[in-house]
Amino acid sequence: AMHAIGRGLGWGAAAIGAFDDAVAAFERAVTLARENRRPYFESLSHLGLAYSLGLQGRIDEIEPFLHDARVVNPCWQQGCNLEFEAVLRFVAGDFEATLRCARETLSWNDSGMSRRRGFAMAFAAIAAIETGRPAEAERFLAVAQSAYNDRPFSCYTDLVRAARAIADWWARPDPRSLRSLQGAATRIVETEALPWAAFVLCDLNDMAIESRDKPMAAWSADSLNDVAKKIDRDLYEGLALLARAGEQ
Repeated sequence: AMHAIGRGLGWGAAAIGAFDDAVAAFERAVTLARENRRPYFESLSHLGLAYSLGLQGRIDEIEPFLHDARVVNPCWQQGCNLEFEAVLRFVAGDFEATLRCARETLSWNDSGMSRRRGFAMAFAAIAAIETGRPAEAERFLAVAQSAYNDRPFSCYTDLVRAARAIADWWARPDPRSLRSLQGAATRIVETEALPWAAFVLCDLNDMAIESRDKPMAAWSADSLNDVAKKIDRDLYEGLALLARAGEQ
């Protein structure tokens, strides 16, 4: 029951943006893990609560859950705490914290990242680009690409492809980077990982506007609007409004 509710319902619901279902599942999973003295799974479920709240834009509520995810399990490094924290810091716009988490997880995994961890390097790469560290971005991308080797793995492989396209565009604006990013966004939408699709579409819209590619800007704005309607949270409606404003 603990695994079905936590791993299945919790993470599955969070991935598609069904946040109320995700929070309810993770709260139940925390209780089951605590009752059965399973610190690893209790830690993972606290992390899931932080993840579910953060992806709704409720950033000010995540700290207690990130804290509990560490203190309930002395071996918290076995989980993906640092990786998901890096992503949540990215969503919050705290790129320096994203980079600190990414650097720490690399130090714990110096022989390479597994596929369940490597996706965080995509967000670290973008954070490095945003803070003017292109060489470090390439280091993160190399680790991420090595983890997946272009093999499909949930939406993670396409998150890495998206980060690669963003890095390429920042190095040299090129229509091919836009098309690569559009392809990644399309595939993420097809997996129904709608929160992640929204962030990729937002980047695509930005780049299309900068490139004066009006058809791509319109496509990304329309796609982002469709995602926002399905998720129905202020964060995603705000992203959709931002994209529509950019078309003016």
